[in-house]
Amino acid sequence: MTDIKAWATSAASNNAASPNGFPEGMAPSGVNDSAREIMAAVRRWYETAQWIDYGHVPTQTGATTFTLASDVTAIYAVGRRLKLTDASTLFGTVTASSYGAPSTTITVALDSGSLSGSLSAVAVGILTPGNVSIPTIAVASGGTGATSAAAALASLGALGLAGGSLSGALNFAQSGNVASGTTTDLSATTGNLVTITGNAAIQSFGTVQPGAHRKLYFSGTPTLKYNATSMILQTGADIVLAAGDTADAYSLGSGNWLVRVERASGLPLKAVTAGTPLVMDPFTVSTTANQAHGLGVEPQICNAVLECKSADAGYSVGERIDLSESVLWHAGVSNIRGYIILKDATNLTVVTLGSLLFVPHRSTHAMTDLTAANWKLIATPYRFE
Repeated sequence: MTDIKAWATSAASNNAASPNGFPEGMAPSGVNDSAREIMAAVRRWYETAQWIDYGHVPTQTGATTFTLASDVTAIYAVGRRLKLTDASTLFGTVTASSYGAPSTTITVALDSGSLSGSLSAVAVGILTPGNVSIPTIAVASGGTGATSAAAALASLGALGLAGGSLSGALNFAQSGNVASGTTTDLSATTGNLVTITGNAAIQSFGTVQPGAHRKLYFSGTPTLKYNATSMILQTGADIVLAAGDTADAYSLGSGNWLVRVERASGLPLKAVTAGTPLVMDPFTVSTTANQAHGLGVEPQICNAVLECKSADAGYSVGERIDLSESVLWHAGVSNIRGYIILKDATNLTVVTLGSLLFVPHRSTHAMTDLTAANWKLIATPYRFE
C-alpha cells in the first residue's frame, strides 16, 4: 500500500503497477484497486493532517541531530516543528539546518527525550516559520505585527512565563469581599488584595495553585485555626484577629497555606506574660538574692530598674533608672560597681558587688556614687507565649 508521500508531483510519474499507481494501458480490474488505494491514502493523511511526511529517511547522528539526503534546508527551516518516529514519538523544533554535500544536517530542540539509533521517520509541521497562513494584525490596526507569541511579548514589552524584570510598579487588583467561614475560599478571588469580612473561624483558604499570593485585610475578628500542614501560622497556634489586622497568605498547593499575620496595633502576636518580680528593697551590696518567678520556663527577657526611695544624687523619690539584666561599672582598677541577674526555669537570682552604681548626677551631670540604701532594685521577668 502507498501513501501520499510516495506520489510524484509529475502526473506521468505516477505510473506504478496497481494499486500503487495507474500504468499506461492498465487492466480495467486495476482501476478500482488504485482508486480505492487513493481514498485510503487520503484518509490516512487526513487523520494526521497537521504533519507532512515527505518520505525523507533520517539518520541519527547525535542526541539532538540527524541528517537527510540532499539539500532539504528549505523544508526543514529553523523554527519549524518536527514529529520524529524513534523508540517513541518525539516532538521538537528545528534550531539549525545546514547543507553540506551530500546531506542536510538538522539540529532539533526536543520537547522531551533525545534521539537514538531507532530514529526511522520525520515529519514537519504544516505551518512554516515564515509566511505562515495564520493572519497577523498590523500595528496600525492595533496589533503587534508579530508572527509568534515570543515576538508579540517582546513587541508589547510584556513578561514571558519564565519571568523577567519590571521597570515600573506592579499594581495589585482589588478583589471583592470574601466572607469568613470554615473554608474561606480564595480560589475565585478576582484580585490579589482581598477583604475578609465576618467573625467565623477560618480553617482553610481553599485550593489555589502553588506560589499564589493574596494580601488579606480583616474587617472582623475571625480566628485563624492553626494546622501544621494546611494553615501554617508563625505562632504555631491559633490567632484571634482584630479588625484592621492584615496577613500575607501564600499557597503551597493542595489546599495548604503559609500565612504571616501583622497586627494593626503593631503589637506582637504572641502574648507577653510577666512573672513575679525580684524586689531588693533597699538595694543591698555584696549579697545574693533569689525570687521564684512562677513562669514555668526560663524567661526570655528581664527588665530591671532602680527606683529612688530617698533623694540621692539629684534624683527625686519615685524616679527610675532603666537598667539591663547585668550592670558592671569600672570606677578604677580595683573598684567595680554593679550587679548581675541570672535566670533559669524557676528563679531570678541577683548577685551584687561592693557598691551600687556610678552615674551622672541628675543636675550637675558629674559622675556620682549612688547610695545603696536610697534605692531599690526591681527586676521583672517576661515570657512570650
